[in-house]
Amino acid sequence: MNKTNQVIDFIKDRSYQFGTVPFLKIADNERALFAVENYLQSSDVEPLIVLGPVGSGKTHLVGSVLFAQKDEGPQISLDCLISFCLRLGIMPLELDCAAIVDAFKTIFIDCIDFALRKRVSQDWLIFLEDVSRMGCKVISTVTDLWGWSHKNFRIVEISMSVSGKQQLAQFFFTQTFRRDPITDDELTLCSEASKERSFRATQGYIKKGFMLHELGESIEILWKK
Repeated sequence: MNKTNQVIDFIKDRSYQFGTVPFLKIADNERALFAVENYLQSSDVEPLIVLGPVGSGKTHLVGSVLFAQKDEGPQISLDCLISFCLRLGIMPLELDCAAIVDAFKTIFIDCIDFALRKRVSQDWLIFLEDVSRMGCKVISTVTDLWGWSHKNFRIVEISMSVSGKQQLAQFFFTQTFRRDPITDDELTLCSEASKERSFRATQGYIKKGFMLHELGESIEILWKK
């Protein structure tokens, strides 16, 4: 139980709240948006995965729904949670799922690609299934299923069109710089930054990239660091 309490405290401490996170509803993400909204209100006992490419706004989408529904469930990336448990020698199947469910009505486990791609953390997927089956709403995001059989998970996919990517690029540029992009190059860099970095850090790197650009520096220097 002590190990479980350590994990619960860590999740609470590292949790990110979405009250000020901007979100843009477009045709490409509308289906996923409705799926997350319905899942939180349903009696489903399977975890929900939002599948989509980097830069498609998966994290912002889930966060916006949680905020709109006044759901205070925590958000943490799976690799962050795994790293913490490895440092303390905690295995996922050692955790008390009932205590996790008591602590969190909803939990948003962001970016589970690591567990799917490496095939070394399958016990974490079993843990998510168990917690969900006991009554906790579990939502995750992933960029690729990596050939994984997801029979015990629900999947909703965000398929990004060219126009959708442009809409999101312009939206996040405006949110970052408080102005509309002036040139096509600015939008291109915005999109490329999303591909090169994890989405959670994209805005910071975009801002740094444009600052270098405005100073006449080579953008290549940024991505080589």
